[in-house]
Amino acid sequence: MKEIKLNAGLGRYDNVSPFVIGDLELYISNLPMVSGDFRFLAWCNGTQIGKYTLKRDDPRITIPHDKLEAGKFSCRVDHYNGETLVKRYMIEDLVITDLNTELVGVPEIEDIRARLTALEESATAQAKQIETLENALNSEKKTREELENVVADYRTDLVALIKWAYGVQNDVPYLDGDDLDKFLKRYGISLSDEEKSTIGGSEDEL
Repeated sequence: MKEIKLNAGLGRYDNVSPFVIGDLELYISNLPMVSGDFRFLAWCNGTQIGKYTLKRDDPRITIPHDKLEAGKFSCRVDHYNGETLVKRYMIEDLVITDLNTELVGVPEIEDIRARLTALEESATAQAKQIETLENALNSEKKTREELENVVADYRTDLVALIKWAYGVQNDVPYLDGDDLDKFLKRYGISLSDEEKSTIGGSEDEL
């Protein structure tokens, strides 16, 4: 059973480790002690697969395995007073992967963090390769044009990776977003104004 903790309008899984999914059993904790009903709604890849009213003394939900598939599991908790919506708790998505006929889930924030770590490692490796190639440009003029094309390809790939990561940061509502300059500084990446404009605007626009 996986616990989802509600806090300040958001919900997060208490354990971010990947796990094998049979029937998806969830326990919703930190329900506010206020009047009204708490309704749990669930979707898999955009298709609604469940709607439940949570019991205060046992707020457990079970999503049958046959309603789940590889992709994205989304859910939320709505607090109603009668038929008036009082508050909505957005819960982080669960990324589901099909591995050897088993479904494996990992909370989306952790999945994004893993991807960002991979991005950082890739960007660092590519930055070192760029530096090596740029040094070669200074000493091997005969191969300048060829090396410049390789450097340009590396920088294009680097900008594409950064654009994806920066977009993820700003699109996911439960991640704190930086502006582009702070984002680049955090990962130690230097880009030209033209490259910045490809991602999210030049320094003057930022």
